[in-house]
Amino acid sequence: MNRVGRRTKANKASNARLKKRFAAMGIESCELGYPDCTRREFLSWAHGKRRRHLVDNELDELVILACIPCHENLDRLPAEATLAIVQSVIAERDNGKA
Repeated sequence: MNRVGRRTKANKASNARLKKRFAAMGIESCELGYPDCTRREFLSWAHGKRRRHLVDNELDELVILACIPCHENLDRLPAEATLAIVQSVIAERDNGKA
């Protein structure tokens, strides 16, 4: 049997919300821009922590838009470095709004 669990349902709902929120902010390309970045192709949500460690609203808030190559580079880093980079990108994005 192929049942959809609680976490899968939460992820799907979060993805739909994120897509609308990021489009409203005008973010439609990779926010990292590392070497080999594909900019607007193969995009995914990169979280500051592994999904199993996300709590409360971090699934929707501690996230950036990244292409697969940049996301993979981010995932290779230690957890602390990943969190710091994601928080830095979010802070820079938020400062740009003000």
